[in-house]
Amino acid sequence: YAGFGPSAHSFSGGKRWNNVPSVTKYIHKLNDGILPRENIEVQTPDKLETDYFICTLRSKGVGIEEFNGMFKKDFMKSFDKQIKDCIREGSAVIENGRFRLTEKGFALADSITLEFLK
Repeated sequence: YAGFGPSAHSFSGGKRWNNVPSVTKYIHKLNDGILPRENIEVQTPDKLETDYFICTLRSKGVGIEEFNGMFKKDFMKSFDKQIKDCIREGSAVIENGRFRLTEKGFALADSITLEFLK
């Protein structure tokens, strides 16, 4: 994904970074032909999985087959207890091959994410 503008985050080629937060510095760097990046991190497999989970859960939901293929593990088996708890509590559903938050789940997204990332 690509982030444009001050403080925007991007990911490409196994690296993640953010743009400088200052509008003035951002514009000066671009005018000087310099990418306004900072905090460049090489992503480990565990970090990639965490980022994928956080980003997809809070948007369209975790693609179960996509997750399985990307991380070479079974999402449903790996997170069986967390998935069942969320569904039982009405904070998530599985629809169209995606584990996604309900309206109630979005209100609890931080605590749900923590349960999955323990």
